[in-house]
Amino acid sequence: MALTENRHASEFIVSEAHGEFSRETIVLISGQNLKAGAVIAKVLFSGTAVATADTANTGNGTMGAVTVSSGAKPGIYRLAITTLAANAGTFLVTDPAGRPIGTGTVGVAFSKAGIAFTLADGATDHAIGDVWYILVIPTAVTGMKWTAVVAPGTVKDGSDIAAGILRDATNATSADVTCTAFVRSVEVNAGEIDYNTLSATNILAVNAQLASVGIVVRPGV
Repeated sequence: MALTENRHASEFIVSEAHGEFSRETIVLISGQNLKAGAVIAKVLFSGTAVATADTANTGNGTMGAVTVSSGAKPGIYRLAITTLAANAGTFLVTDPAGRPIGTGTVGVAFSKAGIAFTLADGATDHAIGDVWYILVIPTAVTGMKWTAVVAPGTVKDGSDIAAGILRDATNATSADVTCTAFVRSVEVNAGEIDYNTLSATNILAVNAQLASVGIVVRPGV
């Protein structure tokens, strides 16, 4: 009977900084079971938000409370009115990186990519170009959790930006798990890294993301 030996903790390391400098204790978000050497990314778990209307707006509608959930990103979201309608109209929302996350309608609940709100109509209708700004602030202490990396540019929650490599095999299927990751000043063996089924093109992009935080991927051996 053939047996398959699982990858061991840290066996993918070529070199790391002295002591514990290359490592950090992280929280792997629930719902996944990852191997040692899995490429991981930060994702905003929870936060609060403040919405502000641009002072040059024509319309005087109001925005209710903004709800932030898993998938939101810290920073400033931008809502811009794109079409006009009496007591209505449509808008486009972009994330802190300037990427569109979806369109919505005045007076109708909007909920995408971890933020939810309703922009109400006012006595004066919104005009094309009216803008609202939504500042998302990570919740203290629980702010960032980690997840397996996905293809760059495919999501809006930060999980498409590689920022670390998991040290040990970690089973977070049913609950968040505290574990260890390499996040800086480390060289790793590409042949022993788990890229979560990414394509060859996406792996090149992910390696560049890792290099930007000091994680160098050496050719596999």
